[in-house]
Amino acid sequence: MCFICKDNSAPRGSVATQHRCNLCPSLALTVKSPRKLVEHMAQHVLFDCEVLTCQSPCGFCCSGGNSCVVFLSKGRGAKALQTVDMAKTRCKNGNAVKLSMKTAKESTASSPCSNVPINCPLCPSGSAVVWKYNLEEHLVDVHPIGNKDEHKHLYSLAPLERGALKVIWTKTPRWTARRLRDLGEIKVSEAHSARLALGYDLLINKLTEILLKKK
Repeated sequence: MCFICKDNSAPRGSVATQHRCNLCPSLALTVKSPRKLVEHMAQHVLFDCEVLTCQSPCGFCCSGGNSCVVFLSKGRGAKALQTVDMAKTRCKNGNAVKLSMKTAKESTASSPCSNVPINCPLCPSGSAVVWKYNLEEHLVDVHPIGNKDEHKHLYSLAPLERGALKVIWTKTPRWTARRLRDLGEIKVSEAHSARLALGYDLLINKLTEILLKKK
């Protein structure tokens, strides 16, 4: 089997940094619209069997547990908006992006996902925030004495939001990690293997010059 890797958006000889879904290895996620990255992960959180068993999956990469933490910060001024604090936020797969809370928390026809990191009403001030889709689980596990129903307005999803994300999930073609594993071992001959390096053309030219000088 032969493979070729091309990136039309980057100059030849360079490698562009892309955000990747570790559950859809073939899918490159754009960060030009941070909401789209979060929207894709939200589909995994709601409908992917591998993620449904995870505890508090990260809204940026779907990793469970405490491997990822998110903090919010607010700019100066009374009308300043909350955004993801990139200096303190940690994402296991490096997918953290600066997300504006004002627009991201609204579910619309074109962007149905409203999964945003929000402050837990029962956690101490300054604590790491909790993703909206994880808040109900968080309240049950971390604050069992509290009444989660009092905060239902913070984590509940409208049927239209879930339905719209389900449509996108079922229509998106993807090679999942499980599907790739099912292919078994792929043998690639040495003659057809590829090694990607920064400045590959420049390296070849330099080696050619050295060889010519030796002659």
